[in-house]
Amino acid sequence: MVSAHYCRCPLGKTGESCVKDLDTNYDLYFYLTSQDGYTALPYPIYLSGSSFSLSVWVRFYKSSLTGTFLTIFIAKSANSLAGVTKFLSLDHQGLVVYDKNGQNPQRAAYQQQTVTDGQWNYVVVSWNKDDGFDLVVNSLRQSQISTTPYTSMMAENVWVTLGADFDSTILPKANNGFQGHISQLNIYNRVLSFDDEMPQLITDPQKIFNGSILRWNEFVYYRGVQPVYPSSVQKPCTGANCLAYNKTFPTFKKSCPYNVYMVSADRLTTVTWTEPIPQDGAVQQSTYKSGDKFSWGKYTNMYAIRDAANSSTFCSFNIYVMPEQCVYPDPPHLGTRTYERGYYPYFGCTIGCTDANRRIDRDTPKVYTCGPSGAWSPSNRNIPLRFPSCGLVQSHARRRLMMEIAYPNISATFCDTLALKLREALTSVNTRWSNQICSHPNCSDMTVAVNCLTTPTSVKMIIPTSKATLTRSSPAETLSVEEILIRSVLESRLLDISTEIPNGSPNLNLFNIDSTESCPTRQSVVDGYCVKCGPGNFFNSSTLVCEDCPVGTYQDQDDQTSCTPCPQGSTTQTVASPSSSDCKPICSPGHYQTGSRCDPCGVGFYQSQYGKFYCDPCPVNSTTQGDSSTSASLCDVSSSVTNEQSDRRENETITVYYIIGFSCTGIIVILLVTVVCILVRRHLKLVKEMHSSHYVKTIDSSTLQQIDANYDTQYQELEESHYHYLTPCNANSQL
Repeated sequence: MVSAHYCRCPLGKTGESCVKDLDTNYDLYFYLTSQDGYTALPYPIYLSGSSFSLSVWVRFYKSSLTGTFLTIFIAKSANSLAGVTKFLSLDHQGLVVYDKNGQNPQRAAYQQQTVTDGQWNYVVVSWNKDDGFDLVVNSLRQSQISTTPYTSMMAENVWVTLGADFDSTILPKANNGFQGHISQLNIYNRVLSFDDEMPQLITDPQKIFNGSILRWNEFVYYRGVQPVYPSSVQKPCTGANCLAYNKTFPTFKKSCPYNVYMVSADRLTTVTWTEPIPQDGAVQQSTYKSGDKFSWGKYTNMYAIRDAANSSTFCSFNIYVMPEQCVYPDPPHLGTRTYERGYYPYFGCTIGCTDANRRIDRDTPKVYTCGPSGAWSPSNRNIPLRFPSCGLVQSHARRRLMMEIAYPNISATFCDTLALKLREALTSVNTRWSNQICSHPNCSDMTVAVNCLTTPTSVKMIIPTSKATLTRSSPAETLSVEEILIRSVLESRLLDISTEIPNGSPNLNLFNIDSTESCPTRQSVVDGYCVKCGPGNFFNSSTLVCEDCPVGTYQDQDDQTSCTPCPQGSTTQTVASPSSSDCKPICSPGHYQTGSRCDPCGVGFYQSQYGKFYCDPCPVNSTTQGDSSTSASLCDVSSSVTNEQSDRRENETITVYYIIGFSCTGIIVILLVTVVCILVRRHLKLVKEMHSSHYVKTIDSSTLQQIDANYDTQYQELEESHYHYLTPCNANSQL
């Protein structure tokens, strides 16, 4: 159903770069009378732990309607909706919970409240593994489902949908879904307090509590649904004097299109789309109109319709205008790249190294993505993406292990002995695993710190370098070092030395083991390997990772701790430059570096900084007077108007010239045709006179030559007489 790439922002954030705060002040209006419109998350979310809650506000379009307004499915994978099964749903009667195969529904019904009264009502569903499901409406408990298959820790990928009931093929069923408004759906990884938190939702419907894992604003609108701003959620009326809330809203006969994408090298581009059509003559307004001009960037276009009762409805879409779309970045230095273009407008890229002895020298995304903005780096599309380079692999990374445990009853007298016995215990395990845990056979590299001044006595043991995965032949097995130590401590009671020291039994509930990967100095840990930094990068001794050389520097060697500055008066276009050839002359403001020289920005562009490889465009309806502008303040409307007027005057002058030129040419052609006609008539008259006596007169050659000479003389005189007043027209001629 999704078939696309989606990147989920941190909770509370939205936008392509996840820097915008979430706007939850809206409702979703499901307007199809067939009750099969729906919206859904574009991806499953992970639900884990021993409890959860969901809260949602709902208002049926009118009190006579029925249907399902929320359905949650269990997905087999975090990245796919194939084979989903129903988990729970909410409808006009209450809560329905399904077993782990999506079968055998159990119901908790509304008892003291109803949600089909045409007013806003809020519903809370809570679950914990010991008590089952609890249904609350408007802060009043309705009913419970105490016996369910869900009696252990929850660890499921769940897919949330709103507005429709679905068949077995996950298609919406007509007349089984919802018509009305839904708002403020939030999911938490704990049970909301019935006494303290749920009542707060009555007075503050948009309130968010701690522990949220899904917030209102992550849904994709599939059909028959549109947002309504601002939210009209309010405290439900429960008194005897309540008025029925049956306000209607205008609808779109044809709603907004999906997002519009336009690629154009021009600074200003005309963008068109199919505009929505309101139903029943509602007045329509919009942020932009089809055919408007746009500069490069992202624009949100909202259409609003308003009926005679002053009720309004909105729909919106994004307009993306880009100079180019997801241009392939250069491969990593000494590496390769592979592109995937299967999910327009999203594009993916994976990177690797050509040499088996090299790896990308730091942790990187599994897939680099380029989204609707058309840029791999949306924060500044003018700077090309530079991948990290490939560094030399040195060895497998080792583990740094830290174990903590406590002895509640041991005497401080035995602190030194305790440290000795613990080292001996770890040495015995190291021996059984062929000295692969400690660097030395007697584990002399291990640090044992016993704190006898606290109660209970605490112990911290640190093994600085251990192999990550250990293998032995008898018995034949391969385990991680953490698995070996946990099994030895918890199952074999490795750290219980009560037979040698009084009260030497540890509290195993306080046992903890933590591990980190480690490498020798100037080597970075990457996917379990120790890798030296490649060209274009340097080893940061503070962060212990390879980092990009900053702009204005380069590094053409492996295994370096610093970068080389470019020669004075030059800089680089990007970070991570692996060669001095990347250093280019620094251009002054108003100019940009083209790779070999500094060119003016051009009319309509500006650059306020030194050493840039691009210029910024002026906004729509503004431009610059010169081609080397150094500030955005030089982009003004008056310049745009002046240039347009100048262009118009120039076009008008050219038009006048064309009219004069075409007129003169037309007169010349007419006169030439007239001359030819006169000559032809005179010639025909002569021939007629020669044949008028009805006999043929013999003409000798001298007479014929005399006739031709007279004819030529007459023609030349006539031609000269005509050209006497056929002076060529010029731009100042008066017609």
